[in-house]
Amino acid sequence: MELQIAVVIPVYNAGRFVRDAVASALRFAEVKEVVLVEDASPDNSLEVCQALVGTDPRIRLLRHPDGRNHGAGASRNVGFNNSTSPLVVFLDADDYFLPNRFDRERIIFAEHPDADGVYGATGSVFYDPEARRKFMEQCPEDELTTVGKEVPPEHLFSALLGRVKGFGYFHLDAFTIRRSAVERLGLSYPTREEVWHEDTEYCLKLAQGARLYAGDIVQPVAMRGVHDLNRYTAIEDIAATRHVLYQRLERWSYTVRMQRKDRHVLIAKRVFYGVYGCRTAAQRWAHGRHFLRHPWLFGWVQPREAWTDALFGKGTRMAGRARSLMWRLFPCNTTSME
Repeated sequence: MELQIAVVIPVYNAGRFVRDAVASALRFAEVKEVVLVEDASPDNSLEVCQALVGTDPRIRLLRHPDGRNHGAGASRNVGFNNSTSPLVVFLDADDYFLPNRFDRERIIFAEHPDADGVYGATGSVFYDPEARRKFMEQCPEDELTTVGKEVPPEHLFSALLGRVKGFGYFHLDAFTIRRSAVERLGLSYPTREEVWHEDTEYCLKLAQGARLYAGDIVQPVAMRGVHDLNRYTAIEDIAATRHVLYQRLERWSYTVRMQRKDRHVLIAKRVFYGVYGCRTAAQRWAHGRHFLRHPWLFGWVQPREAWTDALFGKGTRMAGRARSLMWRLFPCNTTSME
């Protein structure tokens, strides 16, 4: 079975990287299209992309109709909608594929006709020490972004939410998606200004509604470039951005069929990050209404202890007494929030 793949590359401020990204995609005969979507970069990205067009007939260059900057999500939508291959891969312009990128895809799509996608492991390459420091602060576990074990497609969404302890997650660079699955689910990237974690949201929604299989989750199949211009390392308040992410996911959860336990995880994470990011006393007390609305939250250790710390101060005697009372009154929920 010959794979036919479109590689969509949103390009913003990546003039020094995009050549390597494109070259890493063109090495594969299965890649029939490389769609560059230049997003009004302030550097020389447009000139680099224009120079690449014509070096290989598979390369196409697109821009937003108004010529303005719209963000990675909107650029991915443009690339997806203007490509035609049955399989689609999103590659960031500062990342690149490794030679084994599609080894497991060749096998899995042949052996599993129901497969809507394949995910694998992504490594990290650091271009400066400061970027490495920021990355490790936010992702301290490992430089390899991957899942801890294979699970059946029907259990993947729950595992990614944290119901399988230590499961991990996968990066978009190592995710190959069947176009028909995206169209069947009606998915697109959020296009609001300053939206964060849109790739996490996209992958979770696909995991919930599609049949995704594990590829190579031990050896990296792609490398993520980490440098001073990364959006992710520029996030100043990670709790606030994750709170917004889980607000979006919770709203979406009521539009699809979902296990109650999975929805509870989304609510618990939304409350946890909201409480964790509280800055005023009024905000702290306001978050108490979530525990009244969802009494089962008292059984979740992380949200309730974040709330007691926010109310009384982390490490204070009052916070300690409140924690002790919670432990006596409410049994601990064993579901992880990782």
